[in-house]
Amino acid sequence: MSPDEVLYLTKMAEAAAAGDLSPIEQGQLDAFCTLHLEAKSTYTQLLQTINSLEENGKRKAFQALVADIHNELQAPKKTLIQKSIEFFPRYWKSIGVAACVALITSMITVWSIRHNEANNALSHNLQLVRHDMESLKIAQHQQQKQIEKIKEETIDAPAALPQINYSATGFALSNDGYLVTNYHVVEGAETLHIRTRAGKSYPASVVAYEPLNDIALLKVDDKNFCFSKHSEVPYALRPNKAALGAAIYTLGFPQDEIVYNEGYIAAKNGYQGDSNQYRLEVPAGPGQSGAPVFDTDGDILGVIRSKDAQTESTTYAISSKTLLRLLKDLPKDKRPRIPNVSRLDGMSRQQQVDRLQDFTCLVQVYKK
Repeated sequence: MSPDEVLYLTKMAEAAAAGDLSPIEQGQLDAFCTLHLEAKSTYTQLLQTINSLEENGKRKAFQALVADIHNELQAPKKTLIQKSIEFFPRYWKSIGVAACVALITSMITVWSIRHNEANNALSHNLQLVRHDMESLKIAQHQQQKQIEKIKEETIDAPAALPQINYSATGFALSNDGYLVTNYHVVEGAETLHIRTRAGKSYPASVVAYEPLNDIALLKVDDKNFCFSKHSEVPYALRPNKAALGAAIYTLGFPQDEIVYNEGYIAAKNGYQGDSNQYRLEVPAGPGQSGAPVFDTDGDILGVIRSKDAQTESTTYAISSKTLLRLLKDLPKDKRPRIPNVSRLDGMSRQQQVDRLQDFTCLVQVYKK
């Protein structure tokens, strides 16, 4: 397993030991362990180590306290300065994490240095384009007022809504509810909803994800759900990279309504030469994380991930080839049926966009 994956499992084990692992995170962890056979045993060992260190720490703290009391009773004539140390559970979890990380330090020292340098560069030069939902927060506040009014009139009033933290974009892989967005969009979410072109909202769950390539596969929870009652998904995922300079366009949700942008492929590799990405020249604002990137035939060639913070339109997208690789590794019962051929070829741009809006959705992320 990679160091990133081990550190992710350590983080999940720490949360589980503290009882802070949310249902969404548990689902993400289960999906991760399904994709990586060795992950389950590694996670179990980490959890056992953290629990053991926490219990050992508590036991030693109690023994030290008893020893202090005994010493005070044995020397009653001395003037003692009483000291109290409050042992918070999080300290023992931190000790557990440190111990677990120490087990792999010798193997990842060089990697860690390079990884930190890359992350520092990322924080200064890149901006993830998920959207803080100020407009939705206002709408939610109005909706909450309506709920309070209903409470005055009926006993069976709906419960208060959780806080909307941010939004992004997703797109369908199959008409029965499978869709894709970025992993950084869903990470740590308590609840996920998607909003379709018709304006209806549906709860969704994470089925699989790849943190290193920032891809997450979601599934709408409603078994009767479909993106469109009139047709199946009309596009395919491009299996190879498009040419330098190729024209592209995107659909996403930097606002409450869907927005169209067009541009071109500026480089076949992405940020710092990452071959799993493209560098694009196309505008992308907050809320367009997870937005699909289409070629002129209407096929998907990438997924918007981030933008250069120093420029207006330099954007980075994960290639469809990377997404196909993730989907290929899924168990067959969790693998969506993706069309092999686009049905948009030959249509005008306006006709393509009209069809594609049925299969592009707003992803709403809630936290308590």
